[in-house]
Amino acid sequence: MTLGSDVLSIRDMEISDIEAVLAIDDQVYSRSWSPSFLQEQLASSRDKRVNRVAEIDGDVVAHAGMLVVVDCLLYTSPSP
Repeated sequence: MTLGSDVLSIRDMEISDIEAVLAIDDQVYSRSWSPSFLQEQLASSRDKRVNRVAEIDGDVVAHAGMLVVVDCLLYTSPSP
């Protein structure tokens, strides 16, 4: 996807993205996930959890965590 001259790319979240993800959450939510919770999410089964980040010019600008339940995909976000 192209936004002006910037290219948005979406990829799997990695442990090295946690700091950037938490910085985004701190701006958006009154209560963010903990670093250990995100590490557990990334370590859990990839057929049950999907975590993605969006990047522009190598900077993480957004993220999504999803949980697969039976044949559904549920978006998860921190509680306000």
